[in-house]
Amino acid sequence: MAAAEICAHPLASRPDLVRRAASELVHIVDAPSPGEVLAYAAGLAAASPAA
Repeated sequence: MAAAEICAHPLASRPDLVRRAASELVHIVDAPSPGEVLAYAAGLAAASPAA
């Protein structure tokens, strides 16, 4: 979340997606970087129906 907030990433307002991305990605990638988590979260957001 801190990386999203620091870089004013649009997903900073979607902590649910960032947390979900982090919890899923840790099973796929050893020690994912903040950038990898944000990229994965962006993919989740794109695949989700518009709210």
